[in-house]
Amino acid sequence: MDNYKPANKHDFTALYSSLVAWYGEDRARNEITAYCPEPVNAADTAEKLLRKVAPATIISRERIKNHWEDIAGKQLTMFTTPIGLKNRCLYVEVKHPAWLRELKGTVKDILIDKINNLCGRTVCKDIIFIPPGR
Repeated sequence: MDNYKPANKHDFTALYSSLVAWYGEDRARNEITAYCPEPVNAADTAEKLLRKVAPATIISRERIKNHWEDIAGKQLTMFTTPIGLKNRCLYVEVKHPAWLRELKGTVKDILIDKINNLCGRTVCKDIIFIPPGR
């Protein structure tokens, strides 16, 4: 009985009733937890559902947006915002012209590596930095 997991609500209710009859109401509430499924992360479940209905680029884009501070750091996050992902090219809005020049060198390669590591596969091959409003 150690590995038993109720298959549906009816089986679960029947098991709970048996535990109440055997142990009493208070202890049955504690005992029933051994037969409950393990909890799952809501974000993981939502992502699995989203994968079934949304294109992979949308999922990747949202993941990049949600983790942009982890990818770019606090200082860059103040001046940049990822706005789109198309054909493995990430479009990032840059709020100050001086940053447009700074971001074209090795920083760009580091960001691409961090993005691909975050997503677990190559979702970004290039980053195009654009001024606001374009």
